[in-house]
Amino acid sequence: MDKIIDLLSVEDSILEKLNMSATSATFAIGTDMAPFVYALATNDSLIHLDISGHMMGDKGGIALGKALQTNRSLQSLRWDGNGTLLPGFNGFKIGLERNSVLTNMPLPILDISSALKLASGDVNKLQIVINQISEAIARNQSPKSKFSLGEGYSQHISLGVRYSHHPLSLGTTHSQLLV
Repeated sequence: MDKIIDLLSVEDSILEKLNMSATSATFAIGTDMAPFVYALATNDSLIHLDISGHMMGDKGGIALGKALQTNRSLQSLRWDGNGTLLPGFNGFKIGLERNSVLTNMPLPILDISSALKLASGDVNKLQIVINQISEAIARNQSPKSKFSLGEGYSQHISLGVRYSHHPLSLGTTHSQLLV
């Protein structure tokens, strides 16, 4: 892991794409991925990253959020299968709100599904955070994202699952962007 962190940390790194997905629990690194994730904060070459399946938990989601606050190169991220729950998604969302570069990120559906099962009273909070993550990615995809979203813009897909009175909205339909 130290060698990969060194590759990320060199000033003129040429590393643009990295797939570190764990194909089984045997290969999952867990929370030991945190130093790697934090190294993303200062990397300016990596464009595509897959760190799925490492069971980093909430610590990984929070670390990703912190790294995204200052990272200005990562455009594509896959990070499903990390056991992220509401605190991790919330930490990720906070960082993503301060990032304008990440434009391609499939929602971590496995983690969202697990989080929903464990959320009990926090289902609505989880729904809100996931929607905010979705909206931040949509904002970054918009050519106007560096300025403002404008009124009436939203990104939602209803999974048809109802908790309380609100469907879980997670995806990518767009209302009209007002300029």
